[in-house]
Amino acid sequence: CLHEDERGRSPLHAFCQEMPGKDEKSLIALLKALVSAQPLAAWMQDEDGRVPLHYLVAHPRVSKEVLAAYLETAKKAAKHVAIPPASPSPIARVHGTTFSQRPLNNDGPPTPGGLHGKGGKVLGRGNCAALKDVWGWLPLHILCWNPALSDGKLKGRKGTLLLEALVAACPSAVHKTDEALRLPLHCLCESVVATEARARVLLKTNPSAANFPDDAGRYPSDIARDNPKLPLALRKA
Repeated sequence: CLHEDERGRSPLHAFCQEMPGKDEKSLIALLKALVSAQPLAAWMQDEDGRVPLHYLVAHPRVSKEVLAAYLETAKKAAKHVAIPPASPSPIARVHGTTFSQRPLNNDGPPTPGGLHGKGGKVLGRGNCAALKDVWGWLPLHILCWNPALSDGKLKGRKGTLLLEALVAACPSAVHKTDEALRLPLHCLCESVVATEARARVLLKTNPSAANFPDDAGRYPSDIARDNPKLPLALRKA
């Protein structure tokens, strides 16, 4: 069963918030074990609409390797979760909704016969990196804000590789806006982690992002130019 706390968070949510483990190797081993034990938790949204991946990419200890281990383990584990469709046994209750377990398919959009609740929610289908929270933020929006990409081990090329890995895992995310019509590129330009290389990662997948205004009429270049957190040379660029 999937267990949730008073905020609708599973043990996997808690793990991705804390990221325990004395080193990256042990962290990945713990993460794989937990995802394998509760594969459907990777698609479970808490009261803020966030799946564990939202918290994982916000943590200072996240890396390209940690992200890859999470996504690969979740996809493999969920494919093996199945009981006969005729079984009435529930496997989870999320915000008061009981979900029944059926064979899963993690490739492509939700289709009939998946894992559905009365409210129309779907667990264990599609790409968990494509799920928005209540503010419309995807994990990619959050990664573009993660201050760890401006210092520590993710400063420079390693942070850019992590961004590339998340974009590769969910290319459509680069085209998605939040509730304020901000693309991930808007978030990047407003953060402390923006670099030309990282902007190019997003623009390679969505070249039109540079000409997309948010709900205040601001283009990514406007935001970067007005961002005092960025070096002057980058703001002018």
